[in-house]
Amino acid sequence: MARISRPTLELLSHDHATRIATLKISYTVRLTAFEASLTGLQYKEDIELWGADAFNSDDYLLRLATEYFPLEDDGIVERERTVTVPAGILDEDEWIAPTDEIYAKIWIAPVMPTGATAETNEISHEFGD
Repeated sequence: MARISRPTLELLSHDHATRIATLKISYTVRLTAFEASLTGLQYKEDIELWGADAFNSDDYLLRLATEYFPLEDDGIVERERTVTVPAGILDEDEWIAPTDEIYAKIWIAPVMPTGATAETNEISHEFGD
């Protein structure tokens, strides 16, 4: 099974005037020898942003659009996603605390190559009585 290493969340910018923030999520995928040998194998990637709360359950903030990525010949894939969001989404503590603690959850799963598909010709007929 593939492993995720070095998951990192970085704040690239936060414009206080427009209240827009840009974040970068990066990590490395290390595949097994078997996975690396599979022709046509792709991985599905899902990333969510969460707000950490010390005294309550963590707050779900945002889910990035699902992406798919192919394998690399050496079995190592460097992934990086950048997202720009309204700062209000990241303001998970609101007025309670001025500093917000944000982290990302990353999921990857293999998507096996599909088989062949085809459509037949169309026929016309009255199938009613």
